[in-house]
Amino acid sequence: SEVIPLHGEGYRVACTNCGLEGCRTEYHAQLAKANPRYAAGAAGSIREGSQALRPDGDANVASFEGFDSILPCSACGGIVKPAVTFFGDIVPKDRVNRCFEALEAADGLLCVGTSLAVFSA
Repeated sequence: SEVIPLHGEGYRVACTNCGLEGCRTEYHAQLAKANPRYAAGAAGSIREGSQALRPDGDANVASFEGFDSILPCSACGGIVKPAVTFFGDIVPKDRVNRCFEALEAADGLLCVGTSLAVFSA
């Protein structure tokens, strides 16, 4: 009955220092307001043509001209990033433990969007 996003949620952002989470769309809007010269060439957070935002959130951006301000965490001033586990990152231990607990209590398991071919070291 509960979906646990093991590798996070791409529509959220999180502070790498204090863990505060927020809406990624709202954060992008704040970035656009803080960087109006850059935002003028973008359609929201999605660029056109070869700079189009891909489904995985990646983009081929030719220039960062006009992108002068990266907004820090509003709570502690830390670095804000998408609330996902990237390659090389570690899935938070509490989330892993929730998954193991849910697995123990479950009658079945549905894995969606995975090859199950990668195992963390």
